[in-house]
Amino acid sequence: MQRPRAHLDSSVVVDRHAFNAIATKRIVRSGFVELWISPVALAEVYALEKPSTGNRRLVETLMSNGVKAYLPTREEMEAVFNYYNKLSKLAEWLGPNDTMIVSYALADRLCSYLLTVDKALLSSREIRELAQGRGLRVLSPGDFLR
Repeated sequence: MQRPRAHLDSSVVVDRHAFNAIATKRIVRSGFVELWISPVALAEVYALEKPSTGNRRLVETLMSNGVKAYLPTREEMEAVFNYYNKLSKLAEWLGPNDTMIVSYALADRLCSYLLTVDKALLSSREIRELAQGRGLRVLSPGDFLR
């Protein structure tokens, strides 16, 4: 049986409190839900960390908590670009990195959740409707754990 998959927005990883809240919960530790991160979200977090010790700590933190990197198939990569183009028109206010992060989650057919602390993503009607049409829920870590 395939376990539900949750993609992490970079905002969740950067917010140590939010990340620790998810990573330490039984729902994740038991393997009921798999945590994934897109290359764009990973690069965004990497760029925000301190170059000397921060980057090493980031990798250790993600790996020790079972976070996997999402590497799309060729077909999924085409879907990423299609969603990117659609989102660019639907949500012009969304920056290119966030547009790509949301697009990766939408393109991953096994993804059930996109976890973020970004209030603009959480409150966007356009993103919510597009995600719901794909069977994806955009949630804050707190709402996800309830």
